[in-house]
Amino acid sequence: MIHILLKRVHLISLLTVLLCFIGASTVIAGDGNGTGTGSGGGNQNPLTLESSEPADGQKDVNLPAEIKLTFSKNVVNMTVKDKNEKAFTLSSSEGSKIPIEVIMADDQIEPEKNQEVILKPLQDLKPGTAYKVTIAPELKSKSGVSLEKETIINFVTMGTNPSPGEKTNQGNSSQGILIGIVVILGLAIGFTLYKRKH
Repeated sequence: MIHILLKRVHLISLLTVLLCFIGASTVIAGDGNGTGTGSGGGNQNPLTLESSEPADGQKDVNLPAEIKLTFSKNVVNMTVKDKNEKAFTLSSSEGSKIPIEVIMADDQIEPEKNQEVILKPLQDLKPGTAYKVTIAPELKSKSGVSLEKETIINFVTMGTNPSPGEKTNQGNSSQGILIGIVVILGLAIGFTLYKRKH
């Protein structure tokens, strides 16, 4: 009888130790600190330009044109917005800079637009002209990842842009017409005065 009781006590002791070991393992395994960012572990994935409208190399872009850029990460958050607004430039094929408005949504109100940037030219773009959007490598995401390399998008607007020779010819034609009108008016006035005297 005593032997059976000892066996039971020994078995209960083993079960107690085993349960304690399992409990300790669960606690250790679950010792997370809750510092995840909710980004699926992709914090260190590079920041890239996913798409642009117009696309790089696109021709016959309708006017007036707005440029929509979509990135792989949040680039509009208030922690990076001010600096990121300065990372975009628009220039013509001649190298002259076009003033632009950089439009970024509030990612607290419109989280679905936190990867989008719209560039709105503040002066009319010329038809049939090549333009270039430059994105500086300093562009940074909310998670602190930078673009790392300069990104360029080239596009050409719809229509035809007169060559310098055509512009000169047009100017000469206009001047010729104006001189012709002045000469005709002068002759008409002179003829009228001549008739009055005679």
